[in-house]
Amino acid sequence: MKITTSTKRVKLGDITNNLDSKRIPLNERERNKMKREGGYPYIGANGVLSYVDKYIFDETILCIAEDGGSWGYNQQCAFIVDERCWVNNHAHVLTAKKDISLKFLMYYLGPVCKL
Repeated sequence: MKITTSTKRVKLGDITNNLDSKRIPLNERERNKMKREGGYPYIGANGVLSYVDKYIFDETILCIAEDGGSWGYNQQCAFIVDERCWVNNHAHVLTAKKDISLKFLMYYLGPVCKL
């Protein structure tokens, strides 16, 4: 049995779609006007900050912490969101192109974020 492996360098933009242009930040006052228990997650750099009554994204996305994020020990800086949500401007938003696993990218990029 012969096992071969190959490594090919690719740019992140070649294997993902960047949806950052769809993000909309809300200040605390704006969020409070839209706040609703049981609403849609309002997501920041490291996860859910609150819940709001509207959403921007309705697909499986990979969020990666940006400015305003925490990258310390055991901090989650890359995570998948598989529900309707609103993402602010402190998390990059990516979807996978054909035959790419967002879960793999999350595990691959997660440790990089912790450097």
